[in-house]
Amino acid sequence: MTFLQQSLLTLIGIVALVFLWLLLRVDYRSDTARKTGNAIQAEFELSDHTGMVRTQDDFAGR
Repeated sequence: MTFLQQSLLTLIGIVALVFLWLLLRVDYRSDTARKTGNAIQAEFELSDHTGMVRTQDDFAGR
C-alpha cells in the first residue's frame, strides 16, 4: 500500500471511531436523563383546528 492509501485508511478508521463514540455518548446521556427525571417540561399553548387555544391543562391525565 502506498503512503496515501495508508493515511486514508487511518483517517477513515479514526472518523469511524469518533462517530461510534458520539453515538454511544448520546445514548448514555439520554439514558441518564431518563433515570434522573431531568426531562424538559415547559408551558405551552396550541391552537386547534377550530381556533380555540389549548393549554397543558386541557391534556392533563391523557
